[in-house]
Amino acid sequence: MIELFPHQHTGIEFLAAREDALLADDMGLGKSAQCVRGLDKVQSQRAVIFCPSSARMNWKHEIEMFSQHEQLVSVLLSGKDTIHRHATAVVCGYDLAKRFAPQLLAYNPDSMICDEFHYCKEPNSARTKAVMSKEGVAHNVKRRWLVTGTPILNHAGELWVALRTAGRTPLEYDAFIRRYCLYKNTPFGLKIVGNRPEMVAELRGLLDGFMLRRKKEDVMKDLPKIRFGEVALSPGRVKLGDLPCDETEIKRQTRLVESLLEGLDANGHTAPEALAAFANSTISLRQYTGLQKVQPTLELLKDELDSGLDKIVVFAIHKAVIEQLAEGFAEYNPVVISGSTPAMARDKIVQRFQNDPTCRVFIGNIHAAGTAITLTAAASVFFAEYDWVPANNAQAAMRAHRIGQTRSVLVRFGAIADSLDQKIQAIVRRKTKDICAVID
Repeated sequence: MIELFPHQHTGIEFLAAREDALLADDMGLGKSAQCVRGLDKVQSQRAVIFCPSSARMNWKHEIEMFSQHEQLVSVLLSGKDTIHRHATAVVCGYDLAKRFAPQLLAYNPDSMICDEFHYCKEPNSARTKAVMSKEGVAHNVKRRWLVTGTPILNHAGELWVALRTAGRTPLEYDAFIRRYCLYKNTPFGLKIVGNRPEMVAELRGLLDGFMLRRKKEDVMKDLPKIRFGEVALSPGRVKLGDLPCDETEIKRQTRLVESLLEGLDANGHTAPEALAAFANSTISLRQYTGLQKVQPTLELLKDELDSGLDKIVVFAIHKAVIEQLAEGFAEYNPVVISGSTPAMARDKIVQRFQNDPTCRVFIGNIHAAGTAITLTAAASVFFAEYDWVPANNAQAAMRAHRIGQTRSVLVRFGAIADSLDQKIQAIVRRKTKDICAVID
């Protein structure tokens, strides 16, 4: 059984004691693990988890990893999917909430979790109505746990849906806005321009006993200086023109690696070394896998950046993957260091990431940017691709975990769910963690 941190046990008790709760911990403090163990504690039999589409497969992975009981999880990935009649949990993206509302109600859930609940901050949006209206799932379950690291993105009015659903305010939306927000009357309705300072104490009173929020600095004593995790991704579509070779060659290389792993103990010491020996002969497979992870990586990390994550370091290997990541992150003013970046330009690139608050994403080739630079402006590192030589990943991860870093660093490896990529990633990640423990 995976042991949790003290603040997570506190969160589990908080959730389990309430039918309505808002878990608002900072990103990286393990909110999903608290929810899963909370469901265990209240002996939930049928839970519905709403989340951004990019997080669906990862919720399945988290449930299977953290629950203390055997679970059957149905993940709704398209409108053609169905809910398994014996499912103990159903994971549904907000984009499919309206489409599946009748089936989810027929499933007769006892619990509902809304991950990244700020997706439902607008009371008139289709997703909010499908999830939170009187006809939605929220009013047909025993318990409703809302989860977000950013309960307010702009103004106090964004709390109304949560507070109203939980019965914490009797006010209708417009009355709530007039009481707690600064606003202007316009021909199109109320325009909110801020919060009423004199009402902050009363608003906090509405949240008291309903919201639990811990920041990283509050629980630093609980956290190791560097943590490692996996994010399960759904494979994105790869354009035909981006394929590194024909599909026959990719299938051949896949069979080669599968045969290799069948002959090894995945938990043994020889697996990483054997994989590394095959790295050069599986380049096409590795590039294809990297391309599959571009779109889900962008969706996941853009959600996090929009939800309050200040900066992130993203590592990859192949030129096409790095280029597509840079294009996808354009709105966050990314910087890139790859094998073609001139040596004289690298320090300026690093300094921009370190000192410019508008530059929020660093994208680096593991070999070109994995040594001799400092990236402590970020406390989050994501491997969209990883090297099959674990020591190279360890060196890259330590770019953020260096002198000058004041926060606990979270290092995550993206892997395509239920795939060969996930098996390899688990082997490489374990070895990378072991190496970092020695270096550290």
